[in-house]
Amino acid sequence: MQNIPPRKRNRVAYVMVGVVFGGLAIGLPCLIYLFTNQHQYRELDTFFKGQIGEHEVQGISYLDYQGIGFLEGNQWKVQLITKNGAPVIIYQNRSSFQESIPHQPNVTLEGNQIHLDDGEVTLTVTIEDGGG
Repeated sequence: MQNIPPRKRNRVAYVMVGVVFGGLAIGLPCLIYLFTNQHQYRELDTFFKGQIGEHEVQGISYLDYQGIGFLEGNQWKVQLITKNGAPVIIYQNRSSFQESIPHQPNVTLEGNQIHLDDGEVTLTVTIEDGGG
């Protein structure tokens, strides 16, 4: 290091300090995220309830938080609860970018059919009892 002029030594030192602090500035938040990432599920609202035979149909708004909740909006799903109590998700959707509440679907029941219309998708599901 005797042949390197003082100005160049200072530049090298500044670059090294910048690399170290830059690595800490990027690496530390990544490590914090990895160690604190938690998954949470919270139901916010039941916007629809109905019956088809022995099965219950529910429309639920929920928040599925996976550690970066400020980037994820509310979601909704329509599910069928079978006579055995098992939930079967028929359709689910999430809010669009910067939309605080997703467009919850218009859900109607007619006989053994579930009609869904959320403005983007129109869906008709026929429920048949398996006899078991």
